[in-house]
Amino acid sequence: MKLFENIPDMRKVPAHPLLFIWETLYGARIWAIAGMCLAFGLQLMKVFVPVFFSDMIDYFSKITPEEFAWEKMWWFLALIFASYIGQSVFRMFRELLEENNVRNFMAAKIKLFAVDYLTKHSENYFSSQKTGQLSQKVISCAEKSVRVQGLISRLYSNFFLVLIDFFFIGRVSLWFLLLVVIFGSASAITSYKTSFKLRELNQKTDDMYDNFHGVLADSIGNSLNIKAGGSEDFEISYVKKVFNDYKIARYNALNKFQNNIRIQQAMICLFEASTLLLLIKMWYMGKIGIGDVTLVMILMNSIMAAFSAVLGNISDFNTTLGSLQAAMMPFVIEHEVVDVPNAKPLKLSGGAIEFKNVKFGYDNKKVFNKLSLKIKAGEKVGIVGASGSGKSTLINLLQRAYDIEAGEILIDGQNVAKVKLNSLHDAIALIPQDTSLFHRTISQNIAYGDLHAKQSEIEKATQQAYADDFIKEFAKGYHTQVGEKGVILSGGERQRVAIARAILKDSPILILDEATSALDSEAEKYIQKAMKNLMKNKTVIAIAHRLSTLKEMDRIIVLDKGKIVEQGKMSELLVSGGVFQHLWEIQNKG
Repeated sequence: MKLFENIPDMRKVPAHPLLFIWETLYGARIWAIAGMCLAFGLQLMKVFVPVFFSDMIDYFSKITPEEFAWEKMWWFLALIFASYIGQSVFRMFRELLEENNVRNFMAAKIKLFAVDYLTKHSENYFSSQKTGQLSQKVISCAEKSVRVQGLISRLYSNFFLVLIDFFFIGRVSLWFLLLVVIFGSASAITSYKTSFKLRELNQKTDDMYDNFHGVLADSIGNSLNIKAGGSEDFEISYVKKVFNDYKIARYNALNKFQNNIRIQQAMICLFEASTLLLLIKMWYMGKIGIGDVTLVMILMNSIMAAFSAVLGNISDFNTTLGSLQAAMMPFVIEHEVVDVPNAKPLKLSGGAIEFKNVKFGYDNKKVFNKLSLKIKAGEKVGIVGASGSGKSTLINLLQRAYDIEAGEILIDGQNVAKVKLNSLHDAIALIPQDTSLFHRTISQNIAYGDLHAKQSEIEKATQQAYADDFIKEFAKGYHTQVGEKGVILSGGERQRVAIARAILKDSPILILDEATSALDSEAEKYIQKAMKNLMKNKTVIAIAHRLSTLKEMDRIIVLDKGKIVEQGKMSELLVSGGVFQHLWEIQNKG
């Protein structure tokens, strides 16, 4: 349907769950309002049946068999039948609108939004999160949002039924109306107070449930570490403890909910007994007829069922709202790194890079203090240094994974903090140490470098990356599914897929983050050949532990504790008697 052809983006992320629901309905609000109108019509049709039925009973109670007229009877039957038909029509269109349109729309919109919003979080955010827990929160957020919308729909639907019942009961006697108000108010106050306690409990239990999923995914993902450490029993006990904590909290929440239901049921029984006594008394006094007695009894059952549903919906609504509040947390946390107002696309002229007096640190640890570095367009620079010297931080800052505290980072004279993030990322291709692939085909993974690339262009890039041979060995070739994170491929094969992707992307700046450190000699031979094709006419920054891989670099930068302590050609540094020569001798001993 047209409703799903172009789902509009979320315009903002309100912190309150009800405002969040309202925002997710943007683009489908007219359907939600139409659903409300249909709900009113449906409940009106429901009440018309007992009203016409009581009128028919009144007619029978006031005539003799000789006075009976079929013409009038047919009118009663036609009206009752029309009310039943009306219910079916209103219900059908309401379910079509709300179930098939509005709720599916909401779920799709939230999931699309989640992918967009979460991927824009900084590296710092993801370093403190469990992937399994985030995935669970996305699913939970969509489910709870749809559930809240459904509860709101049932709430106003039952509320309409209560109001309509009120009107027709009030026509019989205001005493019945007063009875409804008294018992209804008492039930509403009790339910309202309890529901807020339930909301807090549910928010807590849902957080614990999401944490359990995160721990579960973490344990499964580290199965090799568990086996290597012989800690299977410990890990099972740890997961059990996390689950038991959730189970106890969930039991407490459910017990509280059941207590609320019991109180409501007791009030309903008392109300129905009072209504029956009042009905008998008023009939005995001749103030109401048999038709009125029938109508009030039917409507009282209807109104209490509706009122009970309203109270239950309110309780369920508040508890679900608490769950939604917990699930929304990843979406209400503001992004640390965002486009500045009026940011412009990065305009490239060659790919020259400059760090000017850059200051940066995290976790109360200073990494760079007035770091300055210039890399000319087309220059190939190697970065070496001990762990913690700032190598990875340097390339993270260039990609603006974090914002610096002071100074500037420039690409072709443009401050990376003032250009659009997507244009900055388009300008840089990254080959990491451990390439993680999508659980898609080889062709789709390579095409991520250029989503509009033709198959012939994908295959050409693959040949330049020396990946064509091993791909053809698979029965499905380029259409082979690589498994989660590319598990069916070896480390060297994954790296060559990543290189093919980078060749296809053809960005002017290339970052190699220890791209060959974990490979065997045979795999490294292919990777080094592919790298030569990849590095042509590009500005290259290569981080390497294995210093021999930097022979092709124009210049090598040596970092120590966030400072540049040496720089120059490899041939110069090998005879300088400095840090690089010392590192080289350690690696080549024996």
